[in-house]
Amino acid sequence: MSDSKRSVAPVDLPSQRLELKLKRLKEEYVNARKELYSRIEENNALQHELVEYRFKVDYYSQMNNQTLHLATSSNEQESSTAVQLYLKEKADSQCWQSKCRMYQQKIEQLQKNYELTKDKYKQRLQEERGIFERTKLKYLDHMKNIQNDLHETRQLLEKDAELKMSQESAYQELIDERRQLLTR
Repeated sequence: MSDSKRSVAPVDLPSQRLELKLKRLKEEYVNARKELYSRIEENNALQHELVEYRFKVDYYSQMNNQTLHLATSSNEQESSTAVQLYLKEKADSQCWQSKCRMYQQKIEQLQKNYELTKDKYKQRLQEERGIFERTKLKYLDHMKNIQNDLHETRQLLEKDAELKMSQESAYQELIDERRQLLTR
């Protein structure tokens, strides 16, 4: 009986370790999901900002075109002011466009990082599930073997008890016969 308790304990320990590891991985997965959602929110904010910048660039381009049109119809002094304004607006437009490109690259990098992290955690979770299932099957098989051994042991004990009873009754009969013979 003590042997069966010793053989069950080592199987329980790895199972508990796997359950703890699976729980830890689930927590890591939840944390990764939270981080992902915060990055998605940041991504959405950056995309919204990008759209705003594009609208501003379009607006400034339109204003530049109107200013340029006004500058051509005005005199020389107004023309130089319009050209200066145009150059300033063009520089602003280029600045906004570079910011838009930078934000777009940042968004793409965040999405790439998210996909890599998601795939990594998905793979780790699948591996841990596989290990857990294999260990569980080994444990169940081990328990089945122990139950079979226990059943066989009980049967042997019952047969041994029956044999002992039959031997005792045969021995008792011999003693009774001997007494009868001695008393004659």
